[in-house]
Amino acid sequence: TVGYKSYAQYFYFRVPPGQNLMSKQQAWLLRGDIDKPVYFVVKSTAKKEMDQYSDIKFIEQKGGYMLYLREK
Repeated sequence: TVGYKSYAQYFYFRVPPGQNLMSKQQAWLLRGDIDKPVYFVVKSTAKKEMDQYSDIKFIEQKGGYMLYLREK
């Protein structure tokens, strides 16, 4: 998530062992040299913040949330 707190990742996502330790740093996920695709969920009010990243693509909007993808 970008711009708000959520506990969804603790309940709906199982992290396989041996993950990249940098994956917990939002700045690395947004701008760093990622090693796999990264999905971002943001509130629709944060659209301007996400538009500043040219390599992050908008996927869809549902309700007040937007889904973005950054591929390696």
